[in-house]
Amino acid sequence: MPSSLQGLFRKLEWTDFAVRQEAPPKAGQIVVAARTDTKHTLTFGPGVIPGTKKVRLEDTVVSRIFLEPSGTFQKSWITSTMAQADRDELLAHEQGHYDIHALLTRDFFLRVMKLKANEYSNPGALAADVTSAQRATVDKSGAVQARYDTATSTGTNKPEQAKWKRIIASAFDTPVSPVELMANGNPVKIELMTAFSNNGITF
Repeated sequence: MPSSLQGLFRKLEWTDFAVRQEAPPKAGQIVVAARTDTKHTLTFGPGVIPGTKKVRLEDTVVSRIFLEPSGTFQKSWITSTMAQADRDELLAHEQGHYDIHALLTRDFFLRVMKLKANEYSNPGALAADVTSAQRATVDKSGAVQARYDTATSTGTNKPEQAKWKRIIASAFDTPVSPVELMANGNPVKIELMTAFSNNGITF
């Protein structure tokens, strides 16, 4: 099976969120109304280069982005206490959480795919490069997610929410320069961390 990345463009719906029963918050009380727990998997394997003892990354890399059901929820009170417009804004904020991890996973996947051009003396050397790619991308997810919530006040700071939405969108839409093409002919887009750096945000 050829390499593939799954789940990058998922559109969240409230039906994706389990309902947790909870009494509405009191006036002035700050509570978590919803949470999006995005995870990923990546599988890869080395193949022996014919006629040598060296190995190369096989074109069987599979990465899947998905919601972790146990950590993805909405509080029961949001349907009775929040206006529809506010619920829509909250869902848009949660979409940002999903997109952040999805884009970091995409960037991880693409970095790993570039390793196919390398020859390694042993599988451990390949695994070390995969780990390095992971540290530069998906391992940063927790810090980015926390910064996102803080900067946007969990979506209630509308100017900051709009700013982060634009940054995330740029990582989906902006081709790298010079242009690079993926195996399917589509241009490679800038990494999410590059999009943040372009907007003066560093981690």
